[in-house]
Amino acid sequence: ASAGKVCQTCHFTADAEDAGHHRHDVPGSRDAAMRERALHVDATLRRRGSAATLELALTAADAGHAVPTGDMFRRLEVSAWDARGDGARPARAWLRRRFRVDRRGWHEVEDTRVPPQGSRRVMLALRGRPERVAWAVHLWLLPRREAEAAGIPEREVRLLMAAGEVAAAAPAGGEGASR
Repeated sequence: ASAGKVCQTCHFTADAEDAGHHRHDVPGSRDAAMRERALHVDATLRRRGSAATLELALTAADAGHAVPTGDMFRRLEVSAWDARGDGARPARAWLRRRFRVDRRGWHEVEDTRVPPQGSRRVMLALRGRPERVAWAVHLWLLPRREAEAAGIPEREVRLLMAAGEVAAAAPAGGEGASR
């Protein structure tokens, strides 16, 4: 943990219903309120010519560690699509750790997660010139292939962290922003 805190500061919290006692379930990624607090997202839609780009600034808001954290298979799926529901595939980016495996073990080769007490910018190119863009950030606890092989439903391994919509500004400005 960072900022002089230990893991228990957030993950071993006091039980509001039983003053003086602490929870023992160690809430984390499966706790919806904790997921919502962990990440803050600012979205800006920029349109130029026949293209649009959604810029998302993801900040580790109430987390003393990288988001996501936990085992090496966790990742964030950042997606965006035309809010009119035109049927086009969403634009997507993945924030995760990647590893190389050799006879001596696993070696991290890339880390694109949101850093502790920091931000990560994600740019998603969208087709056409949408007036409104919807976006979402999902936490994957396990890759889809492994979950399917184990018979685990997607709803148990793909958890919503944040979602919203952003509109394009008036034609003179060419951009819009939302939280």
